[in-house]
Amino acid sequence: MVVQRTALTSSCPRTWADMVAMERAREEKARGVMVRQVSCLAEWNLCGALAYDADRHGRSTSRLPFRLAYPNLVISDTHIHLWLVRCEQVLGRRVQAIFAPEQHRVGGPHWHGLLAAGPIQRNDVVTFEEEWMAYHGYARLERPRSCAPPVSQRSEMVGEGVLTSPLSAEEFCAKYLWKPEGTLVLHGFSDAAVRSFRAVLEDLIWVDESL
Repeated sequence: MVVQRTALTSSCPRTWADMVAMERAREEKARGVMVRQVSCLAEWNLCGALAYDADRHGRSTSRLPFRLAYPNLVISDTHIHLWLVRCEQVLGRRVQAIFAPEQHRVGGPHWHGLLAAGPIQRNDVVTFEEEWMAYHGYARLERPRSCAPPVSQRSEMVGEGVLTSPLSAEEFCAKYLWKPEGTLVLHGFSDAAVRSFRAVLEDLIWVDESL
């Protein structure tokens, strides 16, 4: 499911400074609502970024005449869902996720997201990363600081080499998933959960039912 967000607007500011202050206040309030609602959607236990390999995508050159074009957001959204479906098949359990895109400086989209993948077992993070990298490019997933296990348990739960983000799930959401306008991709949620999400954020977003 794709959630499209509209830009925030203010009504009748007296001066330019008033307008800026009103916009900032409304955006901070909206950010707080967004973070609280996303926090309630699932028990987030992974966060990270996905990107496309510049050696496989971008404009063709004389050196790489057959380079693939970067996908647009609609196609890239499909890549996110297919990636998560493949991971669900490999792991044998449902995965819930919320991702937001950014336009990379080299021209293609990249994504930041939170995942709820149940109890993280050894090599699960490797599965997520390799399933994306095999088809598209770069992936980096970490455990949010807020759900990192004690040091004595980390090797048993996730294996060596799995990183812990300096950000909690809430901080990650506030930094990467909230934008005044843009797109959110949700995967693995029931219709009731999506309806609840929409109801809480109805003053901030609109949902494109065609996607």
